[in-house]
Amino acid sequence: MKYSDERREAILKKLLPPHNRTVAEVAQEEGISVARAMVISGVREEVGRVAYPVD
Repeated sequence: MKYSDERREAILKKLLPPHNRTVAEVAQEEGISVARAMVISGVREEVGRVAYPVD
């Protein structure tokens, strides 16, 4: 499913300061999966870089 830029931005705002909500909280509130919220937030990319560093 494709989310509009506006919806993605709204989700990101909830995750970043000053709100600092958890991915799970925002996912539940927005009615999306935690995995989708992680993709939107970029957390999934960060986890991948840590787990599979490129040297």
